[in-house]
Amino acid sequence: MFDYCRIPPKRAFVASKRQAERQADDKRSKAWTPPRGIRYSFDSKRPNAPFYLHWRDDAGERKARGYPDEKARELAAKDLAEKRARHGDVILAFDPAKWARYVEFQKIVGEDVDPIVVAHEWRASKQGKPKAEGLTVKDALARYFALRDEEKSWGDDAKRHADKHLNKRFAAKFGSWRLNDVGTDDVRGWLRDLKDDKGGAIGSHGIKDHRKNVKTFFDYCFNERWGAVENPVERIILPRIDDGDPVVIPLRDAWEFFRANRDERVIGRLALEAFAGIRYTTAGTIAKDALNFDGRGIRMAARIHKSGKKDGRSRYRQGHPDNLWQWLKHTPEKTWEMTPLNYREAKRYAGIRAGIRPIENASEEDAAKIEGLRNIWRHSFISYHLARFKAPALTQYLAQHQSPKTTEEYEGMADEIDGARYFMITPDTVRLTWEMFLALPVEPVATMDSRALAGVVGG
Repeated sequence: MFDYCRIPPKRAFVASKRQAERQADDKRSKAWTPPRGIRYSFDSKRPNAPFYLHWRDDAGERKARGYPDEKARELAAKDLAEKRARHGDVILAFDPAKWARYVEFQKIVGEDVDPIVVAHEWRASKQGKPKAEGLTVKDALARYFALRDEEKSWGDDAKRHADKHLNKRFAAKFGSWRLNDVGTDDVRGWLRDLKDDKGGAIGSHGIKDHRKNVKTFFDYCFNERWGAVENPVERIILPRIDDGDPVVIPLRDAWEFFRANRDERVIGRLALEAFAGIRYTTAGTIAKDALNFDGRGIRMAARIHKSGKKDGRSRYRQGHPDNLWQWLKHTPEKTWEMTPLNYREAKRYAGIRAGIRPIENASEEDAAKIEGLRNIWRHSFISYHLARFKAPALTQYLAQHQSPKTTEEYEGMADEIDGARYFMITPDTVRLTWEMFLALPVEPVATMDSRALAGVVGG
C-alpha cells in the first residue's frame, strides 16, 4: 500500500528545484564572483534569457535583468560593479530616458553653459528671490556681518580680521560689483596684488587668511541665495606655504626682550606665549581667573583656543616651567584689563623696544622679519622645552598638539644648555648683565618637575 504521508509537500519540491538551479548557476560562475549587492540566478522558464542579474538601485528598489548566456551576464555584472565602485550606488539607477532629456536641454542652452547656474537662476525667478545679478558685494557684506552677529558664529578677533579683509580691502575693489560678476580670475588677481594698510607686502599666511574670509563670505552668499550662483574662490589654489624650520628666537634675543619689557603692562601675556607655549590669540584674551597659582595650572575656555573652537571643550594644563609663574606673579594687575587689540599693539611695541621688530613695514626685508615673528614665541617654547626636558609627551601635552608628529618637527631645533637657560629667564635674572646671566649654574631637572609629569602624561 502506498504511504501518502511520505509524499513531500509541493513547496518542498519547488524549494529543492530552486536550490538546485542556484547551485548549478553558482558552478557556472566560478570564474568571477560578483561583489556584495549584485547576485546571479537562473530561470529555466525563460529559455530566451534564463541567466538573471539582480541588484538594488540607490533608493533600495530591486532590479533584475535576464541575459541569453552566462558570458553576457558576467560582462554586464562586471560593468555594473566597476561603475558602482567609480560613481557610487547612484549609477545603479541610471535612466536612459533622463539622459536623453539632459542632452535635449544642452541643445537648447548650449554645451558650455553650467546647468547648476541655470537651475539657480530658474529657481530664483520662480521664488521671487534676487536673480544671479542681484545684490552688490557691499550690500551682501552688510547682510553677511549682520547674520554672523545674529548667529554668534565668530569671536571678536575673527570679526575684526573679517572686517579688515572684506569691508576695507575686498569691498574697496568689488563693493559696487554684482555678486555674480565677481569671477575667479578677479579674486585671484586681487589676492596677488594685496598690500597692507601702509602699502607693504602681505606675507603668504596673510594671503591665505584673506582667501579664507572671502571664501566663507561667498559660501554664505550662495547658501542664502543673495545672488551668487557659485563660489569664485573654490578654484583658487594658493601655492603651498613652505614654512621651513620653525623660527626659534636666539637665547640672547629672548633675554634682551624680557629685559627691555620687564616692567611693561604687557609682560604677563608675553610670558604665557614664551614660557607656556600658548598661542597669541589665546594669550590676548585669557583672564586672570583662568590662572591657578596654587595648583600651577591654566584653564583655557573653549572659545579662546584653537582646539576648543573645534570641539567645544575647555582645556586645563599643568606642568609648566617654574619661570612662567615667576613672571605671572610679577605681572601688574592692569595686564588683565587689556583687550585683544590692546595686546596686539602692546606686543608690537614690545618687539620694537627690544630691537627685534622693524619700526615700519617698508620693505620686503621688513615684511620677512615681521612674518618670522608671527609665532616665534610658541615655536621657541616648544623647541627649547624639548631640548631642556627631553620629554616629547609632555611638550605635546602643553602645546596641545593633536599628533606627536607635529611635536617631532621641533626636535633638534635648540641646544640643551640654551634650553635650560631659556627657562632661567626670570624677573630677577634679567636685571643681571648678560655675562652674569651666563655664569649662573644650570640646575638639574628636579625630581617632581616636567620630566616626572611627562611620565604621567606619556603613561
